[in-house]
Amino acid sequence: MSRTEREGESVLGWTAIVLVTFGLIGLLGYVLQFFLSERFTTVFTDVYTTVVVLAATFLVSRAFGHLLTLLQRASPLSLHQREVFYRVFQLVTFGGVSVVLVIYVWDIAVTNVLLGAGLTSVILALAARQTLSSVFAGITLISTSVFRVGDWVKIDQRFGQITQISLFNTMVRSPQGETHVFPNDDIIARDITNLGKGRYRNDVLIGVDYETDIDHVRAVCDDVLEDLTTDDGNNVDGYHPTTVKDFDESQITLSVKMWVAEPRPMAINSAQTTVFTNLQDRFADERITIPFPQRTISEREPVGDSEPS
Repeated sequence: MSRTEREGESVLGWTAIVLVTFGLIGLLGYVLQFFLSERFTTVFTDVYTTVVVLAATFLVSRAFGHLLTLLQRASPLSLHQREVFYRVFQLVTFGGVSVVLVIYVWDIAVTNVLLGAGLTSVILALAARQTLSSVFAGITLISTSVFRVGDWVKIDQRFGQITQISLFNTMVRSPQGETHVFPNDDIIARDITNLGKGRYRNDVLIGVDYETDIDHVRAVCDDVLEDLTTDDGNNVDGYHPTTVKDFDESQITLSVKMWVAEPRPMAINSAQTTVFTNLQDRFADERITIPFPQRTISEREPVGDSEPS
């Protein structure tokens, strides 16, 4: 079952549960009003109305999320845009409904609401600094292009794909299937490397013997990469000319630069394996040697062992 179908069934299921539950509660309240005081009936009605409106808002929010998923599957929206629109809709809807309930259902004066909001803001700022910091950081991450849902990222030593950016945390799925959850206020303070979704250049190192003709081996490497680029049966999607990386102890190290179609670990590993396999075959045909580590041992005359004159 696809994600869209699961979301559709979830919305229908929650709607049925809410209708049945509040129908029974409403019937119970209607019966109790004949046995209880008028004040209790008024309070019950206000509470019941508040809960019903909030539940309806929740259902509308879920339905809107399902609609966005359908649009995202139909391509007008990206996955990141879907998350942005959904979170903004939740904030605006629940915030507006809460204000309307306070003023018109509970009949609290606007001035009292403003005074209470000011006092509440101070209390929340002191008691929930961490949570508010995460919310503001979440809004920043959602509204900017630091990374988006679907991007492959490195966050410190963690590597994976962004699966969700909420108001409180960001979820990253690793290539091994693990889900890492980062608080938003913590993630913006970390070292973030965004690999994106598109082409990714992967540089691999390969060593050749010091007696090798460097121009010849570079031409062989570029020829192999060009053949793989024109072949549609692999993940190699272009290349840059091979360069000399370093003169190491036992070899000349070359940097082979390939473009991979996308930064998925499986695609990178597959492209790298294909390049190494083809390079090994061509090196064998061209008699290009990949040396073993070598050491040169020399002896010195011990100092102070000369015969006295």
